[in-house]
Amino acid sequence: MKEMNNNTKREYIAPELNCVLVEIEQGIAAGSATLRIGAAGSEDTPQVDDWNNGGTWGSGDSDL
Repeated sequence: MKEMNNNTKREYIAPELNCVLVEIEQGIAAGSATLRIGAAGSEDTPQVDDWNNGGTWGSGDSDL
């Protein structure tokens, strides 16, 4: 098998670096979220149910 001797030189081309400066309006995402805290019985209050596992002793309500 014959080895290739590749000594040809080429002109150096420096890499090019581009920078794009993007300016956005401050607070663009600040107005996107709304937090509403509800009082007891309000539609904004999450529904929470007590856990009852139907245990074998007592009333079936057991916290271990």
